[in-house]
Amino acid sequence: MSSINSRCAAFTSEADGFVPSDGAVALVLKTREAAVRDGDNILGIVKSTGVKHDGRSQGLIAPNINSQVSLQRSLLADASMEPSDIE
Repeated sequence: MSSINSRCAAFTSEADGFVPSDGAVALVLKTREAAVRDGDNILGIVKSTGVKHDGRSQGLIAPNINSQVSLQRSLLADASMEPSDIE
């Protein structure tokens, strides 16, 4: 997308640009109680979730740091956790 010569040269030493892209994933969750009841192997527990608009930033690939920090602090508080609790 931003190559100087406007040509794609992926995976070569001639590559001089980048192309932003999108991906998708599906994650199917169930409650802890249901997982225990069903005998599932519990690999993790979601203690808090959140979404926040970045607010003013330098652009798409440079999020607003203050907004990101605010979101992370509120998620940790909601989960009654400290940053050191995350493994």
